Amino acid sequence: MFKQFHTIRSKLLFYFAIFLVLTFTIILTNFWFDKRKDTIDAIAVRLQNINLNTQIISRLESEFFKDEIINPQFYKTHQSTYLTQRDSLVDQVRTDLQTLAKTHELASTEVANNIEDIVAQYQRYDTIFSKIITLIQFRGFKNYGIEGKMRQYIHQAEDSSKVHLYDQSHILMIRRYEKDFILRKQPVYIAKVKKAVKALQGIVKKEVWPTKVKYQLTLDLQNYLELFDKLTAAEAAIGFRNNMGLRQQLKLLAKAMNSNLATLNQIIRHRSHRLERQITATLVLIMAFCVGLIVLLGYTITRMLSRPIRQLSASIGEVIRSGFSHDRSLLRFDTKDEIGLLSKDFAYMLDTVHFTMDEIKQKSAKIEEKQALLMDSLRYAKQIQQAILPEYHEFENVFKDYFVLFLAQQVVSGDFYWLLQRGNKTFVAVVDCTGHGVPGAFMSMIGNTLLNEIVNEKNVEEPALILEVLHLEIRTALRQAQKKNDDGMDVCLCLIEQLPQSPRCKKVTFAGARRPLLYSVAAVESELLNNPTKETEVSSYNATVATIEKQITAQKEPTTLHIIKGTKRSIGGVHHYENRPFLNHQVILPENTVLYLTTDGYADQHNPQREKYSRQRLYTLIETIARMPLGQQKKTLNNELEQHMVGAVPQRDDITIVGIKL
Repeated sequence: MFKQFHTIRSKLLFYFAIFLVLTFTIILTNFWFDKRKDTIDAIAVRLQNINLNTQIISRLESEFFKDEIINPQFYKTHQSTYLTQRDSLVDQVRTDLQTLAKTHELASTEVANNIEDIVAQYQRYDTIFSKIITLIQFRGFKNYGIEGKMRQYIHQAEDSSKVHLYDQSHILMIRRYEKDFILRKQPVYIAKVKKAVKALQGIVKKEVWPTKVKYQLTLDLQNYLELFDKLTAAEAAIGFRNNMGLRQQLKLLAKAMNSNLATLNQIIRHRSHRLERQITATLVLIMAFCVGLIVLLGYTITRMLSRPIRQLSASIGEVIRSGFSHDRSLLRFDTKDEIGLLSKDFAYMLDTVHFTMDEIKQKSAKIEEKQALLMDSLRYAKQIQQAILPEYHEFENVFKDYFVLFLAQQVVSGDFYWLLQRGNKTFVAVVDCTGHGVPGAFMSMIGNTLLNEIVNEKNVEEPALILEVLHLEIRTALRQAQKKNDDGMDVCLCLIEQLPQSPRCKKVTFAGARRPLLYSVAAVESELLNNPTKETEVSSYNATVATIEKQITAQKEPTTLHIIKGTKRSIGGVHHYENRPFLNHQVILPENTVLYLTTDGYADQHNPQREKYSRQRLYTLIETIARMPLGQQKKTLNNELEQHMVGAVPQRDDITIVGIKL
């Protein structure tokens, strides 16, 4: 068991268990704090409800005395929404007070005595209030209670006097004093009512009326007076004013209750604040203790685990910075845990690396030697390829101006350009061979040799026929019928001849294998003759030349770029359109016309977003720079290509553009 504890895994599990215990301690502490806080909040809410309900009870009682005691429906049904709501709130206040008394956090003799006093006061207050309600219902209003019976007797007395035509002023006086008493609650009106009733009784005795009438009237007045005495007694018990009778007792109890509630509020708030401070202090202490343990735990882990790992890492870093030198040794730990095993494994790896590096250095030296030989061979191949390309003076001897943009993707190129002068005929071509690098360079050597052989030895001068013969020679040279390979080339070939009738015009015969011819005419383009074997007659031909010469004199500015498409067919290989013949295109062009022969490398070059430069964009660029000197045109093409590649995109194909001015 103790051996297992030496491992890093067992140590980390042990410390992790301690960390979990601390975490759960903090979580439980937070739960405890939240629970105690909720209890304090509940006490505050319950205390607030008691204060609010007490105020509502007082308001309901005021509205009852204001509205219900003059509401006949109350005396009829003995029911009132004010009283119903009041009784419900009183019960709620009693319940809240009892709950506060049972709350553990508020347990104290002071709080219990205060709550007990308030509950007893509420009981007495409710008893007195019930007596007042009973007296009010007993007293009645209008046709209900004592007041209703009094009205009944006085109305009977009034009706009896009307029958005997007696002066009713005494009865009206009695009713007036009665209403004054009911409204003003002043004892002086009690004596006035009694005096008026006795005076009327005396008058009735003196009158000569039927005995039955006198008896009934006297009885009604006597009953009225007795009821009035009960009414005054009830009013006196209730209290004529707030400082009298039951109203005074109710007022004093309400004042005492409010005072006790205020004291209870103060006590509970004080205890709640003290309890909250105690809880906060306890939480802070527990959190500080847990944080201290976590810090101590982190320090222990760092000292026991992190320091050896850091030292081992520093030792490995020194070995790496020294380039795994044999002079640098790795720090070793003789502990039995994973760090000790790791240091031993790293030491073994270092020995293996040293052995491997020695072996790699030996092999690298051999590879570098072979690489040097290969690069020497490629450089020599480049010299050979450059040797077969036309020299600059050859272009200068034939054309007024020219430029050659020749950029190989690798050391050697699969593109090549070809120039041959045979009598008064000049052949110029740009060829894009299949592949690039060494394979493309081999194809370019074959293509250059075959073109020279076809024109010089086989005396083939018609461009379309040259391409047909070149196609057959490539297939034969590469044994494509047996090898089933499709290697070949795309060609832009032109034959340029001087017109004997006009030294200022030249005839250009073009044939293309998947490559077009571009030209920008310095004056006006001549007629396009698609078939040289069916030319116009000499007189018409001379007239055409004369017309061109006149137009040259009249117009100095160049026109737009012209494009002659080549035949959609490659040289070499086997294709479904192999039987499609190459066509000659003849144009008569004035001097200073610029011809452009290109491969597809420039248009296919990618930018960092892997977007091609595009053929149409190249044509637009050539059209834009066509009026510049040809040396400036080459420089512009180079700059545009560098901006498109942004210096970070590798060249994906060989690039060749030849521009010549007639």
